[in-house]
Amino acid sequence: MPVYDFRCRQCGEFEVWRSLSEMSLPVYCPTCGASAQRIYTPPAVALNGPLRLERQEQKEPRLVRQEREPEKPRFRPSTCGRPWMIGH
Repeated sequence: MPVYDFRCRQCGEFEVWRSLSEMSLPVYCPTCGASAQRIYTPPAVALNGPLRLERQEQKEPRLVRQEREPEKPRFRPSTCGRPWMIGH
């Protein structure tokens, strides 16, 4: 549920949690009970942290190559005519 800001002429500003279906219903001040008017405010945006909005420079991707030895086969092929007798 979103938080909406309202202003009472006598008491000042306050916040109310309301569902979208209750958005058109009138709101009354929790202190004096007078009718309150909604204040339209911009959304809160965090400019730091994991979702930081900053200009990222376009960099050319670099090619990374890793030199390594070829993998040795797990099993040696059989040299005799009996492949079920590996190692004999």
